[in-house]
Order: sequence, then structure tokens, then C-alpha cells
Amino acid sequence: LDRTKRTKMALKAARLRRDLEKQIALMKVTQEELKNIESAMDKADSRYLSSKAKPLMSKSALSGEYANTAVDGLALQTMDEDELWPYGHIAESAGDYLRALRGADAASPTTTPPSAIILAKKNFTRELKELVRLINGNQAGNDGNTALEQSKKKKRRESRMREKLSQLQLSNDAVWEREEARPQVKAPWIIKGPYYILCYMLDALFDGKPIERFWFLETVARMPYFSYVSCLHLYESLGWWRVGMQMKRIHAAEEFNEAHHLLTMEALGGDESWTTRFLGQHSAIIYYWVLVAMWLISPTLAYNFSELIEMHAVDTYGEFLDANAELLKTLPAPPITQYYYTSETYMFDEFQTRQPAGARRPQVENLYDVFEAIRDDEAEHVATMADCQDKDFLVRSPNYEKAVAAAITTAAAANLYLSRAAEQMEEAGMDEEVAASILDTVTGFLDAIFPFL
Repeated sequence: LDRTKRTKMALKAARLRRDLEKQIALMKVTQEELKNIESAMDKADSRYLSSKAKPLMSKSALSGEYANTAVDGLALQTMDEDELWPYGHIAESAGDYLRALRGADAASPTTTPPSAIILAKKNFTRELKELVRLINGNQAGNDGNTALEQSKKKKRRESRMREKLSQLQLSNDAVWEREEARPQVKAPWIIKGPYYILCYMLDALFDGKPIERFWFLETVARMPYFSYVSCLHLYESLGWWRVGMQMKRIHAAEEFNEAHHLLTMEALGGDESWTTRFLGQHSAIIYYWVLVAMWLISPTLAYNFSELIEMHAVDTYGEFLDANAELLKTLPAPPITQYYYTSETYMFDEFQTRQPAGARRPQVENLYDVFEAIRDDEAEHVATMADCQDKDFLVRSPNYEKAVAAAITTAAAANLYLSRAAEQMEEAGMDEEVAASILDTVTGFLDAIFPFL
């Protein structure tokens, strides 16, 4: 408890120092005035950091770690931090990641999960109650929720932040126009077909609900990197392939990045709907295994599909920024987002493959900055996915597609022909062994031509 309090005090001191530094930057001050301000800053640090126990970090460490976190002070004056975090449904049951970082020891029980049986029972019970509420028309009452849970839900529903977030808009047509206006990602039809189906499904399910759409996207977006690391690890364990060991590091950093995008959307309430949670979590599991299978067949096709999805995310976030710029700039950034972009710089730099480490440092002052940083992150993922592909395969893919299409057509026609031939042989009273021999010969001939079918 003391450790947690000291951490909060340290953060408050850093925020006060940061606010004063911003004021100094905006004002022309004399040397004497500057000394007075610095003296006030030192007093402020002493006020919050003085403790009988040794502080968790020095003032110099605070300046390096937290003082650069830019937050809109005016917006925070009218909005308490608790209105932003924990804000979502999952944070209440799965644990508050940010608060654990602020106050929990590395070996604390808060960082080590209990048995899967315990977690499954807890989550199933909670989600069952939410499903009952959904079936009953989301009516509060005797649905099994505790008074504490109901009060938290009421607070979220009545939050001023939620009111403003409900005004955010996203046009599906505008996203597609943006996508059509840019250079297209080269991909075979066997990849583009499922891609278009997925995108149109998102348009239909989340029309007019951008934050829920983003939560769904970020839930699913973590899966490719998890599946790629799994496959690379499998190849290494079997002794098949070890040249790509460095790629595991990049994919792990990309997954970590997408995880914080997801936490950002949860902080904004994207996971409040039971339906959205159900679709997102189950789609993520299915998506993981689909990509594992795709990667095992052709890593290039798997990376190509991820490039398409990430590029669509760039277009979607770009359109969202342009459509809501004025409102987004008036809303504060969730604390978890500030933490990631200012403190997790090592992991952040790991997937910046287009530029040197440290070259990109997003300044997160408001929600506009948050979504701008996320959009740019997705663009970095696009570049990484493009670099992972075998360009020669993509050049050959049109001919490969034609061969597959021709084989499928021929196989379908042959199947129809053989079925009719078998019926005619049976009607003509031909000996079964002779008929079977003829059919086996024809089938063997087709297998020799199209072995991959």
C-alpha cells in the first residue's frame, strides 16, 4: 500500500513539474523569475516525494520517465482520471494492468494468474449475467449483479466522457473512397476475397459505432503476430528453420503495440457491449488458427493478408481523424496510452523497421494525438508485413491463380463427367470391375496432372 501511494505521489509531482514547465515555455521570463519558478518546482517535488521511506525513483528519473508526458491540463480539470480508467468491462474482471504497473511488485499475486479453471468460472459467470441482461433488454434489476457492479456501470453510462465519445462518427463510404484513392496493395484473389468479406462484415456490424469497431479490430489485430511467433518457434523446435529468429522479436513488439491499442479502446468503453465482446474474442481465436494454417502453407500469403488488413486500418483511422479532429482535440488521452508511448520506448522501437531507434516519439496530449499515433503505428506494421513477403512469389501469383482456377474447373467438370459415366455404365449393365477400372484410370490421370488437388 505504501509503495502504491509513493508511486502516485511521484506521478503527481511529475505532472505538476510538467505543467509548470509548459507555462515557462509559453512565457518570456527573466532570470530572476525563472529562479523563483524553479524554486517553486523543487518545493512541489519535495511536497509529494518527501516520505520516511526511500522514494521509488529520483527526480531526475521522474523527469526522464514521466515529465515528457504531455496532457491537456484544461481538459483534465473537468475530468477525473477514474472516468477514463478503468473504463471498460474487461478491466474490472481481468485486472487493471496500469494500476498493477504503478504499485505491484514483480512477484506479486496480481501479476500471476490463478488456475484456468478459476478464471474460466469467474468469466463465464460474469458474462452469463451480462447475457441475461442483454436478453432482458439491458434492464437493470434482479439480474445477479452486485450493487458495486451496477454502480460502476451507471458511472460509465453517465460519464461526461462517454457523452462526448458518442458524438464521434465514421463513414464506411469515406473509408472505401480513401482506400480506392491510394496505391493498392498487390495481393492474389484468394487473399483479397476473404479480405473484402471481412471488411464488409465490419461495416455492417459496427456502422455508427467507431469505438466498438476499433476494439474489435484491435482484439483481432494481435492474433497474426502471435500466430507467426508460434509458427517460427515450431520451426526452430523441429530444427527446420532458424534464420528468422530475429523476426520473433519484431512480431512480439508488434503484438505488444496492438495490445496497448486494445487497452486504449477498452479505456474508451469499446468493450461494453456483450455482443461485441463475444464476436471479438471468438473471432480472434478462429483468426489465430486460420493464420497458423495459412502461414504453414505459405508465409508470404499470410503476411500479404496482414498487410491488407493493416493498410485498411490506416485508412480507417485516417478517416476517423479527419472526420472528428475538432472534438478529439478537446478530449484527454487515457493514462494507459500515455504510459505506453512515454515508458515502453524499447518495445516501441523494436518494430520501427523504417527508421532508427528513437526517431519516432509520439507526443500524446489528447485523443487526436492518440489516434494519430495509432494510425502511424499501423503504417509501420504495413511496412513490416511488406518486408516479410517473398516478392518473387507475388510476381508469380497471377499465373499460380490461373493454374489453380483451371485445375478447380477441370476437376469439377471431370467429377460431373465421371458421375454421369458411372450411371450410364450401371444402366448398360457393364461389369462393375471393368467400370471401376475405367474410372480409376481417368481419376489417376487427373491426379497426375493436378497433384495439389
